Amino acid sequence: MTEKNRKMTVYKTTGAGYRHIPQIKMQGDWLLKAGFSIGDHIQIKCKQNKLVITKRGAEHAG
Repeated sequence: MTEKNRKMTVYKTTGAGYRHIPQIKMQGDWLLKAGFSIGDHIQIKCKQNKLVITKRGAEHAG
């Protein structure tokens, strides 16, 4: 797959105590093309201003 940048918006949702918290929604065929399928387990590494999403192998499921 050719790398492609995605432009998205961080939405707000309601968390505990009815306070607003950030929410990121991702959906689309581009996820399939990037190698992610329904039911896959993922890992998200959080760094300052950066999220790295990686599909976990079957040995890590559960």
